[in-house]
Amino acid sequence: MTQDEVDLIYDYLHENYRYEDGNLISIKSRPGVGEGKILGFFAYQEPRQNERPRMTCNITINKKHYCIRLSHLIYLYHKKIKPAYIYFKDNNSINTKIENLEEIYPGQFRNHSSIKKRKGFANTPYNKPSFCTRLMYKGKIIFCINYHDKNTSTLAYKYANTLLYDKKIELAKIQAMVLEKFPKPVRSKSGFTGVYKVSKNRFMARIGAQSKCLGYFDTPQEAHEAYLKAKKELSDGS
Repeated sequence: MTQDEVDLIYDYLHENYRYEDGNLISIKSRPGVGEGKILGFFAYQEPRQNERPRMTCNITINKKHYCIRLSHLIYLYHKKIKPAYIYFKDNNSINTKIENLEEIYPGQFRNHSSIKKRKGFANTPYNKPSFCTRLMYKGKIIFCINYHDKNTSTLAYKYANTLLYDKKIELAKIQAMVLEKFPKPVRSKSGFTGVYKVSKNRFMARIGAQSKCLGYFDTPQEAHEAYLKAKKELSDGS
């Protein structure tokens, strides 16, 4: 889908629909659509095995028909972006509230410890939520690296694509180069709470159930101080 089509759909949605509690509701009465009608329908009546139910929408603009998932349309309605993939934060594909929707890139998959391991998905390290950066080439997985924050995962994925397609680096060298630039977090043996060693002289501070990254530091003591400061701010805020 081109950006011109995205802009066209965005204008069409805002002209004919209003957003309310995860739904797009018609604000105009026109042929086949009454005012107040909710956009979308279930793609199938009975979910097939290992497949989640989803809402699908049919819209026609300038005699061109579009069949798009409701979650994608709602994201487009708010962000003016047609995402390639949508991640549902509560793992509920029926909850299409904008607060529950998050865009992920084709090479990323959000892993949770509550989801069983499937072929092509890496285990979640330390039994915590993580972002998996997975690079594929000609249908084959070159590598899959888990990071604790979305930003690092996104940067690693874009860097890997640059190495593969722009710089034409050999496949066997790409993973090592990505890990050198974006080290994979490992458990620190320093004994400091909230501190994880990412390389020989590099430490990361994390806090919270969602493993929020607080930054990278040269010593575990500095990382631990950042952890304690963030913990105090959370306590004062609550």
